[in-house]
Amino acid sequence: MNSQTPHRVLNFSAGPSAIPLPVLQKAQAEFLDYKNTGMSIMELSHRSETFEAIIQKAEDDLRELLEIPSNYKVIFMQGGGTGEFAATHLNLMLSKSIVEKQRKLSEANPGQNKTLKCGYIVSGIWSKKGHQECKRLGGNAHVIVDSKESLGQSGYYDLPPVSSWDLPKPEETAYVYYCDNETIGGFEMKSDSIYPHIDPSVPIVCDMS
Repeated sequence: MNSQTPHRVLNFSAGPSAIPLPVLQKAQAEFLDYKNTGMSIMELSHRSETFEAIIQKAEDDLRELLEIPSNYKVIFMQGGGTGEFAATHLNLMLSKSIVEKQRKLSEANPGQNKTLKCGYIVSGIWSKKGHQECKRLGGNAHVIVDSKESLGQSGYYDLPPVSSWDLPKPEETAYVYYCDNETIGGFEMKSDSIYPHIDPSVPIVCDMS
């Protein structure tokens, strides 16, 4: 391994951000020989006990950092933020609870062909893309609020008061989506911006990618 101090720059990116050098050096070493297995971490079988331990440690750390309770599952998926726009909508709309909610809505409004609304809080580029993907997939994509339009601004800089939101009735809502940190525009939600205003019966999707 090269013992020379590598050239480093100051990185203030809102996306892939700076990683401490010791972390990078540990990853570099384990890329060649992970915990004396004689194999790169990229060569380990995904069915091996070693790899299962890696996944379990990742889940345990994530639960601790984000305070995820034991009655919630952690699912590791590929695709990035853009891929999850589709995955979120397609999976939720086929879940038992939402299918049952749609059945009740249809029975309560015979002959009206009413479908559950997929609520989107548009606060930047990513949430706008999420809304567009839902629409492309045929979902009843409903804009709860578009902060740029509501505030008459040139960009996404703030969130309008809840009184101006178009929140559908809970029994007519499949889920509510919002992006916690709009990295392109630089707008980040405050911790209590969303969930206190959404009925507990409605699933909340928080994009933290």
